[in-house]
Amino acid sequence: MRRIVSLILCCVMLALGAVSFSSCKSNEDVYKLGSYTIKEDEYNYLLGVFRRDIGKTLGYDGKDWSTTNTSGMTIGQYVDSVYSTQFQSQVFMLLYSQAIFDDQKLSLTKDEEKIIESNVLSVIAHFGNYNEKKFDEVAKPYGFSADTLRSVYTMQVKQQKVMIHLFGEKGEKIDEETVEKYYQEQYLHFQTFVINNTYKIVENSEGEKELVGLNEYEKQEKTDLIDDLTNLFVDKKTDYTYKVLTAEEQKMSYEQLWERYSDDVVYPGGCYMTKPSMSQMSASNTLAAAYALKTNEVGKVTAHQYFQESVDLGSSGSINAGDYIEYGYVFVKKLELDAGAYNREENKDFFGDSFQSTMINSLFADQVANYVETQAFYELYENTALVESLTISGSTPNYLDYELMNSSSSDE
Repeated sequence: MRRIVSLILCCVMLALGAVSFSSCKSNEDVYKLGSYTIKEDEYNYLLGVFRRDIGKTLGYDGKDWSTTNTSGMTIGQYVDSVYSTQFQSQVFMLLYSQAIFDDQKLSLTKDEEKIIESNVLSVIAHFGNYNEKKFDEVAKPYGFSADTLRSVYTMQVKQQKVMIHLFGEKGEKIDEETVEKYYQEQYLHFQTFVINNTYKIVENSEGEKELVGLNEYEKQEKTDLIDDLTNLFVDKKTDYTYKVLTAEEQKMSYEQLWERYSDDVVYPGGCYMTKPSMSQMSASNTLAAAYALKTNEVGKVTAHQYFQESVDLGSSGSINAGDYIEYGYVFVKKLELDAGAYNREENKDFFGDSFQSTMINSLFADQVANYVETQAFYELYENTALVESLTISGSTPNYLDYELMNSSSSDE
């Protein structure tokens, strides 16, 4: 999955005190930085790519984003509230990259310019039958044209060249000390002890896993266990009478009880995540707790699950597609960050191939913020009316060049 870019670029906006301007004609500038701009068609293009990408990542691709779940929030409202900051960060990075590209006296080679145009012509050929005007008609509902592709592709290549100039093709210019420092500053390490008092996962006669609602006895036992763990790890009342945990179990550690009772034991070494943004914490109370806790402290939060498809829980009823339900509690323990965790095989689900690219994006965000503070010559102008009206949920997901270019690159 594409990880969230460092929120330091939001501070870029605050540091600049961005001046707003209003839209009054077609294809206005959404952002201006001296001679560098992000125009409305380019912004639409970037929105469409982002919506397509985030939709695939979250499993919302092809779904009705106006669907309302039990919390009263539609898919579109959820995505806009949680991911708009990430999108804006990407736009700022792209815009400031153009200025840094020139300041660093970088240039595009003739071959790079030919590749850019070749990519544009490939898209025109595929969707416009080699006719640019026909392609523009196809792309019109998406809010961009062939010329938009030329400008955005050029900006993206320039941004990539800036990042390679600073960090190397694969981050080889980044020393190990910087990698460890980035990890220690940007990551959280925590364990989640889940008690589900609503349903359980069972294997049916065909060997497939399915959800089954708990009966009343099972629900009560789980609820009593939640109370016991709450007192043991959080409240720590001396006059509490335990209902499930034995005298021996009451002396066990969090880790020992986790092995015995947690309904989710996928990661025995705990989870590693980049420190969450405010929007991420508002969407995930588990991340919020992990961020707020002190090392070795345990917090308790409600466990929620979003269901993309309807689920029949048997005699316990059913869950509708789009429902975001509370199904129990999570006891979150914040753990120490162990040095070099990103190099260990057992942690590949949290780092893997994306760790390097995520780190480079974060370090580049720092570079951009530093550029804004110490080197930028221009004031950033924002078209407030357009920024507010052009949303992720309101954009058309890009099924044109985005899909074509990605399928082409994956075949190489």
